[in-house]
Amino acid sequence: YISSALRLFSMPPIGPFLMVWQNRVFMGPVNGMERGFICSAASAGLSIANIWPARGLGSLNDRFNLPLRGFFSINGRGYAFTAASIHEISVPESSPFTTPRVEGHGFLSHHAVVKVPQGGGELACAPMADGLAVFDGASYRMVLPDWSMLMEGGVNKRMLGESVGAVMRSRKRCLSFKFLCL
Repeated sequence: YISSALRLFSMPPIGPFLMVWQNRVFMGPVNGMERGFICSAASAGLSIANIWPARGLGSLNDRFNLPLRGFFSINGRGYAFTAASIHEISVPESSPFTTPRVEGHGFLSHHAVVKVPQGGGELACAPMADGLAVFDGASYRMVLPDWSMLMEGGVNKRMLGESVGAVMRSRKRCLSFKFLCL
């Protein structure tokens, strides 16, 4: 039995960003759609999600019409983002969809978003052009409002979209947060 909500594609989807969340694989942008993403069917009882068959195509539409910059999950919820918005992902019986949670602020790099433990929950922390920001699922705030506070002269802002983040944890404390901005 194959549900009518499932879709089969003649070739695998191709996209630069990947997230496994709720036993599903999310990939985007896909098929030449800079705001489009694909979601797999949930894998029943497997430790790793199956990418086939596809569950459906979703689209991240923010009011700025910016391209999808990546995905992350915190506190059991999945998110997709642009440089100027963060959207929560929902996966009903039909195609996935997104609901804006933050507009006017987002993150720049899929590879730079890191989970930071905070009071029994998690924060998503990542660079922005102005500095370092965190998102807790409900609110967005700057924790480093200006890169020059961290490094004299700031950072190479043109390369922040290519940055990579890392968190080192010891004794349940965040000891360091590094960004590679070549």
